[in-house]
Amino acid sequence: MSANGLRRYPAYKDPGVEWLGEVPEHWEVRRLGATTERLVAGTWGSDPTGLDDIVCVRVADFDRQRWGVDLREPTLRSVPLGERQGRLLAAGDLLLEKSGGGDLQPVGAVVHFDHDQAAVASNFIGRMRVRKQNSARYVLYLNSVLYALRITVRSIKQTTGIQNLDVGAYLGESVPLPPLTEQAAIARFLDAADRRIRRYIRAKERLIELLKERKRALIHEAVTGRIDVRTGQPYPAYKDSGVESIGKVPAHWEVRRLSTVAVPKSVRARHQHRELLSVYLNQGVIRFADAPERRANPTSLDLSQYQSVDPGDLVLNNQQAWRGSVGVSCLAGIVSPAYLVLSLTQRMQSRFADLLFRDHAMVAQYVVSSRGVGSIQRNIYWPHLKGIAIPLPSLPEQRAIARFLDTANRRIRRYISATQRQIALLKEYRTRLIADVVTGKLDVREAAADLPETDPLATNRDRADTIPTGSNPHPTEHDVTKEAYA
Repeated sequence: MSANGLRRYPAYKDPGVEWLGEVPEHWEVRRLGATTERLVAGTWGSDPTGLDDIVCVRVADFDRQRWGVDLREPTLRSVPLGERQGRLLAAGDLLLEKSGGGDLQPVGAVVHFDHDQAAVASNFIGRMRVRKQNSARYVLYLNSVLYALRITVRSIKQTTGIQNLDVGAYLGESVPLPPLTEQAAIARFLDAADRRIRRYIRAKERLIELLKERKRALIHEAVTGRIDVRTGQPYPAYKDSGVESIGKVPAHWEVRRLSTVAVPKSVRARHQHRELLSVYLNQGVIRFADAPERRANPTSLDLSQYQSVDPGDLVLNNQQAWRGSVGVSCLAGIVSPAYLVLSLTQRMQSRFADLLFRDHAMVAQYVVSSRGVGSIQRNIYWPHLKGIAIPLPSLPEQRAIARFLDTANRRIRRYISATQRQIALLKEYRTRLIADVVTGKLDVREAAADLPETDPLATNRDRADTIPTGSNPHPTEHDVTKEAYA
């Protein structure tokens, strides 16, 4: 958004509030609780019966990016009419998270109810209805600043496993309150700025998804022979692989059974001193210490039956291979006895093998080879797995494919990292802008005067996928693809 119309106020005063600093001279500084009516506790009701059922807003429904409520998958609870009295939500009500949170996401978030359907808040939430002498949108932004600057944290009372907010202490925080007309102008300015920033963020998030999809497509095209990585063009002649998920392969490639390039391996007990490894979806074989979800302490595990893994071994998570939890290890260590560990022959280059066995063309075959009921847990065993088909180019070609994909993937990762940094900077700018405007560090009245009035419900429901005219987030998928073949 243009900086035209943004300036400092002509005069300031120091209200003696450390986090706030100076505020415009004509602004008031009052308790946060003065902006709303008394807080009304929510209710959890009972299991739905079909008679007194009503939507119950949970903390899990908080959309923390737009400070609204996401009811695409609403929770229904049975709440009798008497219990609903005084608890029904109205569009524009603020909802305060009283209990919940954690180390990375403290309790105390505030969103506004941006729906017009009958609903109540859950027992972990308090309803705050903004007084008429204040702008609901301004008060929402004010609460968002208190949360972003972690002012909320000092009102948290920690109990076992859950955080509780001292509501009285929180509502006692000193906050700036400009005149109502100015609150409305600030809200109008921030609504417009926030929509624009969030659209930029969504565009960059979509770009990251495109880049990830292009990475997956490049791997599939290369390991199944859709392209000759030396030219970036298809091979001159193809033959049918006999497997639907693989399709046609270059005429000079072999199509072999897994049993011709891999043999089961089971070495246990004496290698307990080795590093503990795990296999994860989209990550392959990683150190247990780096696992995103460590559900057990390695010192508490009985490692006597764990299997030895050497660099170059193919490891499949017995229960999750059908989802793609496989990989060729570049580490030495041990893995769960529930895993399937295979030694690859010299006919396969390890890096090419890792890329191939994690490709969706191979995962489709693991699904067929798995045994189980439903889609939650399906086991895979060597007798069923050994017959799956492997597209197999020569070793020099395997090495060329691996080099090409490693180079292309590094470029894509750099683009993704750069885009993630841009998103982080946009979020940081968004937080800083809101804080500066809400606390009077910037006077936006002139800029807001040129902006149209907005419907608060439409504003907070804004999910438009368009980006501002003239925007061109780089790099594009075309740029990445072009460079990958350079």
